Amino acid sequence: MLNEQQFGKINPKKTQGPVKPKKPKVPGQSASGGSGGYKFLPIPKSQEEKDLMEAKARAMNAKTSRILNFGG
Repeated sequence: MLNEQQFGKINPKKTQGPVKPKKPKVPGQSASGGSGGYKFLPIPKSQEEKDLMEAKARAMNAKTSRILNFGG
């Protein structure tokens, strides 16, 4: 048996049921959490920017479909 004089007073830990996993912090979100943390994407400023985004999306879709169809 442990000696209180040697180790100090022994306090058994209280069980609180299942522990919820902590959510990772999202940059730009308020510290209080809540639903106010989501920010919409900025509106594209020019037609050139829209075309660039569309080209990137097409390239990603082509790459993804190639991976899915041929397994890598």
